[in-house]
Amino acid sequence: MDEQLRAGLLHLSSLVVDGTEQASALVEPVVTASQLRVLDHLGERSVSTISAAAEALQVAVSTASRLADRLSAAGLLLRRDAADNRREVELVLTRQGREVLHRWLDARAAAMGDLLAAADGPDRDQLEDLVRRLGATSAPAAPAGAVVSRPRDAVVDLHRAMAAADPGQAPAVLVRTLAELTAAPRVRLHLLSQDCRVLVPLAQWPQPARGPAAAAPGQALSVDASAEGEALRTGRLVVRGHFAEVGHVWLHAPVLDGGRIGVLSAQPPPGAVQESWTDVFAALAEASGPVLVAACAGTRVLQLGTRTHPWTVSAEMQARQLGPRHVRTRGVEVATHLEPAWDAATDAHDTELVPATAGRGACLEVALLDCRTHRRRAPVVLALALGALRHARTLGLDLVDQVALVDQAVYGHHRGEATVDALVVRLQLEPDLEHEPDRVAVQAVATTGMRALLQRGGRMTALALAENDPVGATGDTRFVATEVPALGGDRLVLLGDGFGDPGESSVRAEGAAARAFDQDPQEVVRQVVANLLEAAGVDGPTQDATIACIDIAAPGR
Repeated sequence: MDEQLRAGLLHLSSLVVDGTEQASALVEPVVTASQLRVLDHLGERSVSTISAAAEALQVAVSTASRLADRLSAAGLLLRRDAADNRREVELVLTRQGREVLHRWLDARAAAMGDLLAAADGPDRDQLEDLVRRLGATSAPAAPAGAVVSRPRDAVVDLHRAMAAADPGQAPAVLVRTLAELTAAPRVRLHLLSQDCRVLVPLAQWPQPARGPAAAAPGQALSVDASAEGEALRTGRLVVRGHFAEVGHVWLHAPVLDGGRIGVLSAQPPPGAVQESWTDVFAALAEASGPVLVAACAGTRVLQLGTRTHPWTVSAEMQARQLGPRHVRTRGVEVATHLEPAWDAATDAHDTELVPATAGRGACLEVALLDCRTHRRRAPVVLALALGALRHARTLGLDLVDQVALVDQAVYGHHRGEATVDALVVRLQLEPDLEHEPDRVAVQAVATTGMRALLQRGGRMTALALAENDPVGATGDTRFVATEVPALGGDRLVLLGDGFGDPGESSVRAEGAAARAFDQDPQEVVRQVVANLLEAAGVDGPTQDATIACIDIAAPGR
């Protein structure tokens, strides 16, 4: 080694040490550099022991124990007995500890960035390339056979991190926390778009660089032609690649909270054991849906993240008054969807579980509504109709009287100038049928333009429903209900007029539903809507299209 190279290395070493010390002082003056090294060690492994920390830091076990005691007292880490060896103590970072560690890492990277700023031109390009290669080869590998964390402990840590997250930053906190808990070098979160055709990128870890040259968050992915989409459609974990192919294997897991939210994707770290790492990641993905929804409460982060283009005011009003898109209760599962013609707002759907009352068991009611009026007035008329319908349920009225109350409310305000087509279905969840135990009590009240299909086995048939006048036409219409001959194991598909009158578009919708006979209701709805959008082309549907798919569980399920 010549003297000039030796002098340069010594100078570089001094700059690195000085930058690290300055970063330590800026981040947490009460935490020493040695204690920050312990946090750094835990940040790489998520869970460690005192003896492993002592070996990594090249200090005595007693020294590592004292450092852990001080960090525990400061609330930066937790000490707990190891499950497989009670004589061993495990160390786990707390949320506050992770925050301190990230601030320290950011400060260190910023200090080292100042060194790169001293070079320019080709020299800087070569130096940055060298640093990147060093970073790619220096990532610590998990010990052979090691489990990054136990699933139950990882889920608890995820709940703690998300509970403390800022609601507007919850998706970013989710992917970062998953990366910390699993040591995954890359984690991504995609949301299912409003039209259910693509997965929209929402958050990723590491976060892209800021500034004009920032990396793009990624492109939307097809639900029908991607590994992420397969995970969402099937509701199970999908692995692409082999664990031996470091940097090339991806795991995709659906994010669910009753209904489908999106997909979490992650790459395992070098040296990860497939079974143990997959167990942890699958457990975290399963828990992420409810905690993400709870953490985002009070914001519209998730709703806005599902949009692929701007909405009109009418579409925004329409979306805010809709009922739930997915309900599963007491042997019945319902999926609903409204695909709007974006300059319109004439349809709505609603689903509600009505509790048991005297003389009647609990029931589930599903409604599709379509306003027949000028489009600018439709959201207001629909809001009135939905409000009246929901109020009628609280009064314990039967199905016919419910629709009659909506008729009176709409007519009372608009005097027949605005009317609503409706298809309201009630499923009795606790039927008392001693002689026909397989039969399910189902009633429907329908006006013109609404259709109901019954699927039994592989056969789909249209139901002959008694047609009533539109709601709000007279205020005193005598509505007639139809008893639907449903059995356990049947499926009902309800279609609004946006799918067309009986004809080509109707046949397309019914055919799409029939082809998805072995899929769950959410996938049936998605495929029928995708079929509609494919036929509509770039201009989209000419009118709002509302659909509901209702599965009735077979007896004993």
